[in-house]
Amino acid sequence: MAPAASAGEEQKTKEGESTNNVSVIMKDIGPNKIKVYGLVMNVINELKGEQINIIQAKKKTEEGEKIILADIPSAKAQEVKNKLETEGAKVEIK
Repeated sequence: MAPAASAGEEQKTKEGESTNNVSVIMKDIGPNKIKVYGLVMNVINELKGEQINIIQAKKKTEEGEKIILADIPSAKAQEVKNKLETEGAKVEIK
């Protein structure tokens, strides 16, 4: 079974996706709070398979330096960061 796992990892690398998993951390929500809440809700629902509502997304973003997403591929984390920063949020990837 180990060769199949390595083949899957090789496939991800060939597609240009990093195999390193990282976290997306919200430093500051910025001026467009409603848009950021909606974006966080959509991203979590899509990437983590959870079904959160806008109120839960608001709670995730309001309490300062909160981890929005954990253990996701670095390429996806960069996409999320770019989307959030477009709306004025300050985001860090660790």
